[in-house]
Amino acid sequence: MKKIFTLMLTLAVALFAGVSCTTDQGTQSGKTVKVTVSGAPEANLPATAGEFTLNYAITNATLTGVLEVTTDAAWVHVGEIGADAVPFTYDANTDAPGTAPREAVISFAYTDADVVTVTVRQDSAEPSFAVTFDEATTTHQVSYYTCDAVDDTMSYVLATDSDIKGMNITGETPTELLTNYVKQLATYGMLTDEYLPYGYWFKGDITEPREAMRYTADPVTLYAVGFSATPTGEVDEWDAPIYNVTLTTAVHAWEVPFKGYPSIVVENLEHTVTCEAGTLELSATLENPLANTEEATYSTKVETEATWVVPTWADGKLTLAYEANTTALPRSAEIELNYGQDMGYYFMGAAETVRLQLTQEADANATKVTFDIQVVETHFDRIVVNVTPLDLEADYVLNTKSVMKDENNQVVEENWTNVVVGNMKYPSNLSFFKGKLENHVIKMNPTYYEWNGYDYYVYAFATDAAHTAPLCEPSYVTTTVDASDYPTLTWDVEKSGLVWNENADRYDIEVTEGSTLVLYYNVEHPVEGAAVKLNGTSLYDSYNVVDGEPVIDNAAGTITLKIDKFDTAKKYHYVSVTLKYTNAEEDMWGVTTPNLRITQLEDPGKALPYQESFENGIGDFTINDVLLGSGLSYVWKHENGTYGYYMKASAYAGSAKDSESWLVSPKIDLSAATMPGLQFSHTHKFAGTPAEELTLWVKEYGAAEWTQVTIPTYGTNTNYTFVTAAVDLSAWAGKKVQIGFKYTSTTSAAGTWEVKDVVVYDAGGAAM
Repeated sequence: MKKIFTLMLTLAVALFAGVSCTTDQGTQSGKTVKVTVSGAPEANLPATAGEFTLNYAITNATLTGVLEVTTDAAWVHVGEIGADAVPFTYDANTDAPGTAPREAVISFAYTDADVVTVTVRQDSAEPSFAVTFDEATTTHQVSYYTCDAVDDTMSYVLATDSDIKGMNITGETPTELLTNYVKQLATYGMLTDEYLPYGYWFKGDITEPREAMRYTADPVTLYAVGFSATPTGEVDEWDAPIYNVTLTTAVHAWEVPFKGYPSIVVENLEHTVTCEAGTLELSATLENPLANTEEATYSTKVETEATWVVPTWADGKLTLAYEANTTALPRSAEIELNYGQDMGYYFMGAAETVRLQLTQEADANATKVTFDIQVVETHFDRIVVNVTPLDLEADYVLNTKSVMKDENNQVVEENWTNVVVGNMKYPSNLSFFKGKLENHVIKMNPTYYEWNGYDYYVYAFATDAAHTAPLCEPSYVTTTVDASDYPTLTWDVEKSGLVWNENADRYDIEVTEGSTLVLYYNVEHPVEGAAVKLNGTSLYDSYNVVDGEPVIDNAAGTITLKIDKFDTAKKYHYVSVTLKYTNAEEDMWGVTTPNLRITQLEDPGKALPYQESFENGIGDFTINDVLLGSGLSYVWKHENGTYGYYMKASAYAGSAKDSESWLVSPKIDLSAATMPGLQFSHTHKFAGTPAEELTLWVKEYGAAEWTQVTIPTYGTNTNYTFVTAAVDLSAWAGKKVQIGFKYTSTTSAAGTWEVKDVVVYDAGGAAM
């Protein structure tokens, strides 16, 4: 803000002339004070830093009036105010090229006068390079372009609007589109030298023509923009560096025109002819054909699946030669017209496929074969019928079809012509009959009624002797399937110990790790020869809580799961067992096996006094081999020696070996103990330093760290005489613990350690 006190000279002259002054001369005189500003720049200020001057004049100035000149923009700076002019300086504009000019409002405020404002604008940064577009040959789907960069050292991106749309980039202006596009490329680490050969960004000229694919019939717009990118040091999930991106040039845009797509034009796509044989000629032209090259040869193609019509297409004319229809059923043929490249194993179209429908009327004089159909009984998987054709020598198809209904439960009328023609498309899938059928069984998809309702059509229609075409519409009856004997599989909730959780639509059960879970199931309405089996992968197990595959016993009606160790960080696990009920013919009936949520019951641990003599093996102890030296397959093993049964550790195999192996107890419950203790018998020989190599450790159950405790009594290390050691465990009173016998050895010394008669007790309560 700059201020100047004006008319000081005027005041002096007034006093000298004997003119009296009041507080406000302007108001007293009744004249209006006015500020006039001139000299504002007519064009936008350039992007580079510079200066300009504004001239001003004050009409009817007062003795005490003050002029203030201010601006709302930090990039414009007000200089010293002169008698009739004010100088200004301004900073360079570093906004991205192509962005809107920035504005600054300069205000001239004088006491008792209206404020006068002047707006100045400054252009965004100047482009640091230019890209020229070479309008190379354009084809129907591809435009080729090259670029000649003025500054070969600049980095720039070229993109078409289809490129931008393909990455779902949005923006209201070309600058916004390009800004967001470049930032997206930077986010995915594509603005690095590694991606330069793939055409994401460039330096220097593009001499080899680059393709711009067209996705719509509209012309393609090609954009070019320069950028600078600085890595932030971050990485995304693909380990690509994320860049800070700044646009450095204005956006250049060119519109690339395309020729029209090739297209096939047929005068009419639906035609009906009489039952007599004949020929139909139609106009079929190809517009905007592609030029054939050494790399690509384009041609027209016409084909149909119908055997009674032969189509040909040449010289703008489509000819359809058709045979006579001698049946009492109209028939239709779909003729496809294509244009493109024949790749040998498939035809790659270059124009949209045109489909023409030819319908031929039925022969009004053809004999119609009708059928008397009687439904004897229905079941969930079969319908038993009697069928008597009017012509006992006629070949016919017998089939079923569900009765379709609309949202109002009203039967939807069938187009029987389409039904029988559709059946005959794949005659190898059909069964053909001749003469009467008595108590004939029609097998059905066992679960089909569940999808489409219980009402079915049973229908029959005659075919020609070669089984290639239907002769007339079918005769049919409607029946309702009795599915009350449908087999179902359910859990025996009570015997399995399951609890139904209605809100979660699942069963819950509580088990302990290491236990065996036996689930009982029931099959209602069993099918002879069918069995419950695992279906496909059969088992979804969220955290591998089940050990091995489930075992199904159809005789006992059980599925057995071996529960392995739980993930201690989880309170429960989800297990889903998928079953199927099937017979030798691989008919399969859907079964519902809801999810099981298995909740871990906490193992309370071994109660006191806990004793393990190792007389019958390792018991509940486990072995953890941390290090096995060369030639070792184990360290600890169960053995029966001179002094009975014990666990023996040794790392001697022809010579001493490096090793570390633990004999670890199960969880032992000391929560109620006041003076817990441990007693065990052991002996050893050949150890280097027994107190360092044969040690005892304790940890709270579930903890990671072990604490070493002193073994007060060791043997002589020269014989196998057992000694008894007693250890105080008071530090773990009230907790659940594990005990570990840790054996270590080196290539210099590998002792033998034998342990037995382990007892954990409470000296303050339970006796030894």
